[in-house]
Amino acid sequence: MLPKNLKQYKIALYGTGRFARKILSQAEEYQIVALVDQKNANEVYPFMDLPVLSIEEAGNVADIVVIGTGEMYWRVIYERICDCKLPVYLINGMQAKEYFKPFTKEKLSGISDSREESEIVSLIIERLNKIGFKEAFQVWQEWGYAIWGPVVWCFTEWLYRISEEKGVTRLFFLSRDGFLLKKAYDFLLAQTKKTFCSNTYYVITSRRLTYYAAIENEEDFWNYALYYYNGSIGDYLGERFGIVEKNLCSDAQIVLPRDGSIVRKVLAPYLAMLFADIKEQKKWYKAYLQSLNADVRCGVVDTGFTGQIAHSLRALMGIGYMPSFLFYGNKNKDNIHREQMETCFQEKNDSGAQHCSLRRFSFIVEAVFSAPCGTAVMMNESQFKYKPSVDFRKNELIYEGIKKFMEDAFQKNIAFDKYQMPLFIDKVFEYMMRHTRLSEDLQADIRWEDEWSGRQYEKRSA
Repeated sequence: MLPKNLKQYKIALYGTGRFARKILSQAEEYQIVALVDQKNANEVYPFMDLPVLSIEEAGNVADIVVIGTGEMYWRVIYERICDCKLPVYLINGMQAKEYFKPFTKEKLSGISDSREESEIVSLIIERLNKIGFKEAFQVWQEWGYAIWGPVVWCFTEWLYRISEEKGVTRLFFLSRDGFLLKKAYDFLLAQTKKTFCSNTYYVITSRRLTYYAAIENEEDFWNYALYYYNGSIGDYLGERFGIVEKNLCSDAQIVLPRDGSIVRKVLAPYLAMLFADIKEQKKWYKAYLQSLNADVRCGVVDTGFTGQIAHSLRALMGIGYMPSFLFYGNKNKDNIHREQMETCFQEKNDSGAQHCSLRRFSFIVEAVFSAPCGTAVMMNESQFKYKPSVDFRKNELIYEGIKKFMEDAFQKNIAFDKYQMPLFIDKVFEYMMRHTRLSEDLQADIRWEDEWSGRQYEKRSA
């Protein structure tokens, strides 16, 4: 995960969250001598028995500091530690001082190559001028307008056109990511009077709910059980199976699939109960899905990435063909779901979406495109049980900004090329995310929770 040019240095890794843990699990050839964290200095990180130091203490044992968090937090962290005595690097191998250049409207304007692209940029610049923007967004609505407005406007325009091209007349927007996307798409239909693909549905799904209900046999069960996880056994049992039990091994750390033999022993006493529960969950969830009356004219809308949820839905619904319309996706040859996957923001030859900026910020995509009810984890007769979401008010404010951008874009009646415009919007997104930031107060409210894969959350920059 770290680039080769950092192997020559003694590294102090800034961060103790999910990203840092992933880096450590793949960094045997690197000289990581300490972790850096504002809040937990002078502790020992249990994953590799590394000391957790302050940035000042790190200067006595390391050659460089590497920011080991999600990309969204790089700028905030760099501004906090840029005056330290060590050079600061990013996990892409670049020095932070070279990566971050001041935001300028002239550089943003220079991204555009056509009249249509210039019109998009002009909307952003006009808005920034109106609010007297300097470097940091102070309110969610303005961040929604300048960062996410172009993304959602582009995606909904693309979605209508690709649905029409594929003969799809009904769209299933999957929870949670599809909640705001459905609102935006319905807004597009109302503003533009488009009618071809105008039947939209918000469909309750989640990995926990859908994968679980799709289990047919013991092989399926163990594929589900041993899917990637990085966290404690106790949290794993709760998140993956709803088992709440505290014992001597509950706090023990596991990484799946590496520790599959351990998990098999832990789950052995529960297998009969779990298979009975799977049978019950399947019955209720299939009844819910069948009430949607899906057929080959339906399509699934989500942000990304592998298409596994859509595949599970097709299996549960008994439908062989139901395409997925995504921001980005895994279109590598080893992904059996790629044939029914259409992606908006990645180039045709970028099968893994490695060059897609939105994909690189996927954790913040997850934070923005959330839903008020949270994540559905199980179904009891006709009722879903949810794991509550974090405060959704900020998402509503972000959507206000998105909606305003869409209104302004519709008024300009911008010509739309469904191949070139998404790639341009992805470039604009990258520039804005790289050269602007949220205020400290807003940054503190960003949450991304991937409890399915482990309780290592990105919160405020660590």
